[in-house]
Amino acid sequence: MSAIFTLDQVSLSYPSSSHGAASLVLQGISCSLPAGELIGIIGPNGAGKSSLLSLLSGCPAPSHGKVQFAGKPLHSYPPRQLAQQLAFLPQHNPPLPGLSCYQVAAMGLLPHKHWFEADNDHDRQQVELALQHTGLLAKQQQRSDTLSGGEWQRLTLARALVQQARVLLLDEPTNHLDVKYQHQLLQLLLSLNKTVICALHDLNLAARYCHKLLLLQQGQLKAFGSAEQVLQPALLSEVFELPVEVSRHPQYGWWQVNFISPQVAK
Repeated sequence: MSAIFTLDQVSLSYPSSSHGAASLVLQGISCSLPAGELIGIIGPNGAGKSSLLSLLSGCPAPSHGKVQFAGKPLHSYPPRQLAQQLAFLPQHNPPLPGLSCYQVAAMGLLPHKHWFEADNDHDRQQVELALQHTGLLAKQQQRSDTLSGGEWQRLTLARALVQQARVLLLDEPTNHLDVKYQHQLLQLLLSLNKTVICALHDLNLAARYCHKLLLLQQGQLKAFGSAEQVLQPALLSEVFELPVEVSRHPQYGWWQVNFISPQVAK
């Protein structure tokens, strides 16, 4: 399958808050991310998951190395064209006071509109369909800043669906969601037949739904491949600093990860 993103020795540094050396958050990452798959970025807190997603969105640019998107340098795309291709949902995405759920979801139309261009019937159908997919159609006229954290998370996904980008970049999309909605959301992402790249905290959700996993540790790429290739006990134990057992579900066959407290492991 063709690569949608190609990273060649990519590093990313942020200026230090003091006058010391810059903070290196990603270091020497090289990989090709296939189109049309659900790819999970995993790793402990501070591993660089959010930074990698931001870099793939085009902001910031890498400090070193190259990022190609669909065969062209990522930063060669004009901002409007890139917004039509990529939808990025950051982890910290505060509500928008005063706007209804419909109005927030309809913001996904903006990259496709000219100044003062009115919405048409097709636009409205796209917004309502996205709200239906995310379980919020009945709340389309409700103020978005009255939603629960999980409902707001689903509304931001609805906005991304309306955007109709070929690639979704999602930072912890299951955060704040009940277990039911975690599974519904990931099932929805799989059904879209789009390229979806998302940071996931829960390794079992990642193993269950993702076609490929990308494992980071302290800004470095430790492994990239299928769940079977990446979820190796010795590797996970090294990265997460806990004993771990990895097994297949006896009935359904997907991979399961169980971390073991050090006291029990002794």
